[in-house]
Amino acid sequence: MTSVRVLVGVLAMLLLVGAAVGCGQAADKSKQEAKKKVEGKAQQVKQEAKKKGQAKEQQAKKQAKKKLEQKKQDVIKTVAIKETDFKLSPSTVTLSKPGTYAFKVEDDGSTQHSLEIEGEGVKSEGGEDEGGEAQLEQTLDPGQSGVLMVSFQKPGTYEMYCPVDGHEQMGMKGKVVVK
Repeated sequence: MTSVRVLVGVLAMLLLVGAAVGCGQAADKSKQEAKKKVEGKAQQVKQEAKKKGQAKEQQAKKQAKKKLEQKKQDVIKTVAIKETDFKLSPSTVTLSKPGTYAFKVEDDGSTQHSLEIEGEGVKSEGGEDEGGEAQLEQTLDPGQSGVLMVSFQKPGTYEMYCPVDGHEQMGMKGKVVVK
């Protein structure tokens, strides 16, 4: 009888251990399912945020493109200026009327160049704007080009030159005549 009691006791212990292990496995399974749900929700939130970010980026690109198109429509003429060591070509530019012009500047020299136009009535479009001056935003390396948008408010003669140290004094200057 004692062995039966011991055997029943051992069986009872085994059942309890088995039940405990089963509960532990069920708890682990519940944790895994909860973790998967949280990860799924996090992934969904990330995807929604990414879509919103892409939509905002696309909207910003559309607005920038629209502004650029508007500026292009406002441009009366594009003037090509070639810069060599140490000359502007052409050195004199004659424009038919006041308004906004695009100066496409190309560095055909062997050193860095830029372009500045100044005089009373000059207003820069997108470059530096310091009362009567319009300067190309960047200094051009040999082979590079850039565009300087300039609005001439009234007829007159304006100075045009390379603002890189000493280049103007070496002959890189000219004029813009607005009729």
